[in-house]
Amino acid sequence: MLEGKEDWPFDLQLASDGATVSAKGAVGTGERAGAVVADVSADLATAAALSALGPDAAWVPMPLELRTRVRYSQRKLRAEPLHMSVAGQTIEGRMALNTAQPRPRVDAVLAARSLDLTKLGGSAATSKRGELGGPASKAPEPRFADTPLLFTAVPSFELNLDLKTESLRLPATPLLSAVRGRLLSTPGQVRLDDVEFGVAGGRVSGRVNLVLAPGAPPRVDVFFDAKSVSIEALDAAIAGGGHFQGGRANLSANLAMTGATPGNSPHLRPATRCSPPPTPRLRPARRRRSIATFS
Repeated sequence: MLEGKEDWPFDLQLASDGATVSAKGAVGTGERAGAVVADVSADLATAAALSALGPDAAWVPMPLELRTRVRYSQRKLRAEPLHMSVAGQTIEGRMALNTAQPRPRVDAVLAARSLDLTKLGGSAATSKRGELGGPASKAPEPRFADTPLLFTAVPSFELNLDLKTESLRLPATPLLSAVRGRLLSTPGQVRLDDVEFGVAGGRVSGRVNLVLAPGAPPRVDVFFDAKSVSIEALDAAIAGGGHFQGGRANLSANLAMTGATPGNSPHLRPATRCSPPPTPRLRPARRRRSIATFS
């Protein structure tokens, strides 16, 4: 072993309050010097175990379990197969990190049978489902609030993340099925491409493009196309039901926004127009802009 003819095995275990980490594998020698192959597992019960990573690590939902085989060589790390359990929700896939280039790059393919984001993190106070408005004395909220955009800067690394799940639940949103999408980050740009999901008996596809150029306000382009979405099912999921009976809608939109928040954007506008819809057969419904078709 000391002559460099064999790999150096290791078996490490670390335990602290609320965390257990183990790694068992070998470090290469000779021509394989610096290469590592190891089976890694981690069980974290509280976010306190991640405090060394900084305050941003506190948002990670707990408990967190990780099982993977790690291969590292020439500043490239690959974790495959990758098994994670975050707050009781299982995610499978693979992940690779390349630090051999000037800008680090992360590639990942992840899949889950179901994801419920309403169980992750703290839940903000929201009105009960079915309530169409707050108290009568409360002033109506602005159409476009001044909530900051999700991304205010492009990540310092390039990202290519492919995600699939059979079902996805978001706060104040109907259950989404057969969800897939790809998140990409390159210098000055974050994109969400190839987005598809089922909702209310229909199918929606779309994409989002965020441009963050130095010295310029953020620009967001959003496109989506919804086919045969049940109005009655949407009404039941969002507003508690009872406002519509039957009916389906096709909706297509192509929007562009420039500004740090939707409220102060001077250029929030539709980028395209759609063909005129036929006369709606839903009640109550008022024909407004030519952006949807009803049946």
